[in-house]
Amino acid sequence: RFPTNITLLQGKNRAFAMSGQVDSSLAVTRQLMALDSTNVVPALAAEQALLAAKRFPEAQPYIDFVVRRGDPDAKNKTSGLLVTSAVPLLQPPTPDYKAAADLLRQAITIAPNATFASTANYLFGLATFFQVPPLDPLAEKGKSCDIAKQMDSLLKESETALNLGKTAKPEDSAKFLGYVTQFKPRVASMLKAYCK
Repeated sequence: RFPTNITLLQGKNRAFAMSGQVDSSLAVTRQLMALDSTNVVPALAAEQALLAAKRFPEAQPYIDFVVRRGDPDAKNKTSGLLVTSAVPLLQPPTPDYKAAADLLRQAITIAPNATFASTANYLFGLATFFQVPPLDPLAEKGKSCDIAKQMDSLLKESETALNLGKTAKPEDSAKFLGYVTQFKPRVASMLKAYCK
């Protein structure tokens, strides 16, 4: 009835969000974003709902909106939501290290100086490192230069992140940095043998 009344749309959006109607809430959020491009609160709510539902690709436009238009506090909130969403992806029984690494990489990029940045880096170091061991037999079996390069890239990211994560988890970071150091000569020999 009043398609451009921001106050009514915000109330409608809250009602949809509280009742768990994510898709209806997203439709109203898009209207609000079109009407007031300076208010990032609806986009934050949308990204939170989508990340909680593990609908990561759908959350991206809202994340981008907050990054473009939000203040440092809004960016920290977005980064925190990404870190929180990544943690379950690192845990058994079915971890998804690649998805976790993608979320954490983005979180660190958005808010590199957040109070939780050290923890985010530590988790990112784990997410990137744990992708390497399953790639090892694939690279060896296929004598794959591409997989060896992927392993090298992941180890470099892991090493950097674990070093930055030392303040959050000093002993664990040191332990995993040792694993990275152990893998490096193997990957270097694969690169030498397979990338000619």
